[in-house]
Amino acid sequence: MEKLRIGLIGCGGMGTRHLYGLKELADSPFGNVELAALCDVSRANVELAACEAERLLGVRPPVFDDLEQMARATPDLAAVDVVTDPSVHHEVACQALDLGLHVLVEKPMAITVRTCQMMVEAAARNGRILSVAENFRRDPSARVVRHLLQTDEIGTVYMGLFHSQSPGDQIFISPWRHRKERGGFILDMAVHFTHMIRYQLGDISEVYGDARMVEPVRRKPEAQSTTYEFYRRRLEAMDDEIEAASEDTTQALLRMDSGATVNFIVGISGHAAHSRTLSLWELKRLPHWTRGRPFFAEEIGNHLRTLGQTYRKTWKHTLQGDIIFRGAPSSTRKACRYLDSRWPAPCPRAATGS
Repeated sequence: MEKLRIGLIGCGGMGTRHLYGLKELADSPFGNVELAALCDVSRANVELAACEAERLLGVRPPVFDDLEQMARATPDLAAVDVVTDPSVHHEVACQALDLGLHVLVEKPMAITVRTCQMMVEAAARNGRILSVAENFRRDPSARVVRHLLQTDEIGTVYMGLFHSQSPGDQIFISPWRHRKERGGFILDMAVHFTHMIRYQLGDISEVYGDARMVEPVRRKPEAQSTTYEFYRRRLEAMDDEIEAASEDTTQALLRMDSGATVNFIVGISGHAAHSRTLSLWELKRLPHWTRGRPFFAEEIGNHLRTLGQTYRKTWKHTLQGDIIFRGAPSSTRKACRYLDSRWPAPCPRAATGS
């Protein structure tokens, strides 16, 4: 299989996660990418990433602290994976595109509409591909949801609810996520959720929104869930407290082009219980045992999660916990029978490839 040679730009926490993603890809039947180089303005970060890459992939890639130097020194370099903090996505991506490289850039694409437009213009100017690494839509359960909606198998959605809330005043992963000039938490995290709403329900025609900062001081967490060496070192060096400068809580009412409405709440503040829930209400063509209840959230959720687990075991795909559906155990078997009657195995997994 011919392999695409890429360079990874940005060797911090998310850059490390991308190395693990490359490892998963290399071990799959779809391993058509070769990591050819690493680049970061921090020598410590890029050297640590090189060690991780060698451990995971068996080869230590050359390291650079300058993008143009990396492009000129790396034979047959075709593309770059931009995993810097969002405030400089546009600078790195535009430079790479002008050097003739294709670009995959982490979400959010950039922190302003204008800088996103600059990136699109640079790609068009150079005849190169610009892609945004939005991983949530590639989760198998998300694809099954989209398939069911597009084929009108469960009716027409007229109302939805998306709530993702975590309590407390801990620093969220990295201190920069609480800085307005770096994009802030709402842009960095909630872009996943608005993207998924548009992916499954179409474009938004009207929005009322409110965003505010509830926790002006953020405190160092006692521990972090990941075992990556980069995160361990950063936690050790992190200040005990930082002053926050960006919003941490938002709520909105979205009206979709279809006429459906979505109630949207995302926050990491206060004393609310931790939860992430998607519920959809729809009309017509439903089994009799779903009438009067939000069908997706209660009847189909567990089946979709089962499909996701099956997919993970089959392809070693790492799920991100993208959307947590609240299941109703008493009706799950009915939902499974209903779906299985529509698509005898293995058709539901095939639907995830669309």
